[in-house]
Amino acid sequence: MLDYKGIFRMPPQRLTPVEIQIMEILWDRGASSIREIQEALPGPKRPYTSVQNFVYRLEAKQAISRAKKISTAHIWEASIGREAWERLLVEELVRQFGGRSAPILVHLMQLGKLTPGQMREAEREGSTPAACDEGSPTDGSIYLADIDRQLRKLTTLWRRWKTDHADAARPGMAEVAEAADD
Repeated sequence: MLDYKGIFRMPPQRLTPVEIQIMEILWDRGASSIREIQEALPGPKRPYTSVQNFVYRLEAKQAISRAKKISTAHIWEASIGREAWERLLVEELVRQFGGRSAPILVHLMQLGKLTPGQMREAEREGSTPAACDEGSPTDGSIYLADIDRQLRKLTTLWRRWKTDHADAARPGMAEVAEAADD
């Protein structure tokens, strides 16, 4: 599997919610010690050893690495950037759907996570669900160019959703069908 820079990488491993929070801290703050990560985690304060275990698991998953050592404290940094991680996750999701992104978009709309208005906005920018499947092979093989095009479009939609994902009312089936047909 290739990441956004064309470097070969293994498929991303599933991260727990706490591991994702730690990754967010490292992406936002940069290299940090376990103590700094512990203090930055939201919610009730977790024991140092619990945070340390999460950090070691992330290291085993190759999501983070030791940047340097200051006295006895290791400083940790993300091994992969936020955008590259998102692209790998979206790429894996598209692969699970046989290289087709339109079913993913329809499911997001049915769940109320992507509104028809957001779809129309993406369409104005040249990202349509129909375009995502143009040229996709029907025999199940996936071409890298097709994946890259689909990933760019899905990443745009993902970022847009993340920034303004107000809990919209679940769109009706007519709206979903209309948006999927556009």
